[in-house]
Amino acid sequence: MPPSVYERLQLGAAILNALENRRVQTGNDMLHRDLERRIIQRELDELERESMDQKQSRTNQVDD
Repeated sequence: MPPSVYERLQLGAAILNALENRRVQTGNDMLHRDLERRIIQRELDELERESMDQKQSRTNQVDD
């Protein structure tokens, strides 16, 4: 079973925090910025997909 939205967001937040900590440690504000953007975009895309799936599911239930 895939992770729940909550679990996925918790993991993403932990990774983003680790990236930020690494930037602070190295003093490099640009370190892993591309990776950070990809993580955030992936989560936004996944949330949008799940929202659309739920909307479609509710629409199908009303039509039945």
